[in-house]
Amino acid sequence: MRSIRLDFQKIAILWILLLLLLLAGVVKLNFHHFAQLPPSSPALKPALSDYHNTLCRLDADRLRVWEGLDLEGQHPEKLEEILHKLMIEPFGSVCQIVKRIGGYYERLRCVAHAEGYKFVCMDDILQDLEEGTCLIYSFGINKDWSFEDVMDSVGCTVFAFDPSVDYPEHRGKRITFQSIGVTAITDEKQKLFSLSDILHANGHTNSKISYLKFDIEGHEIKGLGAWHASGAIKNVQQLGFEYHLKTPEKAATMLKGIRDITVDGDFRLIVHDINGVWGKCLDHRKSLYFEYSEVVFKKVNRTQPCLP
Repeated sequence: MRSIRLDFQKIAILWILLLLLLLAGVVKLNFHHFAQLPPSSPALKPALSDYHNTLCRLDADRLRVWEGLDLEGQHPEKLEEILHKLMIEPFGSVCQIVKRIGGYYERLRCVAHAEGYKFVCMDDILQDLEEGTCLIYSFGINKDWSFEDVMDSVGCTVFAFDPSVDYPEHRGKRITFQSIGVTAITDEKQKLFSLSDILHANGHTNSKISYLKFDIEGHEIKGLGAWHASGAIKNVQQLGFEYHLKTPEKAATMLKGIRDITVDGDFRLIVHDINGVWGKCLDHRKSLYFEYSEVVFKKVNRTQPCLP
């Protein structure tokens, strides 16, 4: 009986080891192919091809709209309407996996909703993680580190900035904090610096930036166009930011900046999500539009604007 029990234990151990090896293989396989479409039967390939071609055709139509925009001589109210109409038409063919990261529950007098989360296209991020090159720049922290902490935990190096708060220089494994902000033109007295100056100071002028996040309370209005014109975002792979469009004039300026990064900078809108907390709570002029929204733009290869 003792011999039989020992044989049974050996067999059980072998089965457990085999199961662990299989699970390890599955985990590795899933991570490696995370940015690809799930496997499909040969019968589905024609349908997937038609689906993909349709997305590419629709995106080509969207790009032509951006390229054909005539902004000269238009009234700010008209440009504001154009911006909000175009923001609900994200490009569908340039990202396969979008994830919502971070955030917290916010309860105010006028609404209760999720706040502070960011959307990220994981296609290139996973490749950067595999190569050890994931680099995040994040402007605007306030009290919420949820996005930065997650990106740190998965293996990204994070440079975080906010002139309105003071935190230790180091956080987590790979987060560095500086109490400065980003704007269109450097103003050292206000602890605000251009994006080019900040990248240069950190030795990243020519580095690939995996994700540039900014929630900077209106400085994005003039900043976006200025950073594009200076070449500061030429190596950025994704832009994720909240815009604050309190007047038609601000919306008109933002429209021009987005037109420029789309047509000349090869960025494509992939996410538009209204701010469910502040979108209407701070709408003092009773606008038709949600003045606060999260948007994400992904850089594409001009010679291959549509994913294979």
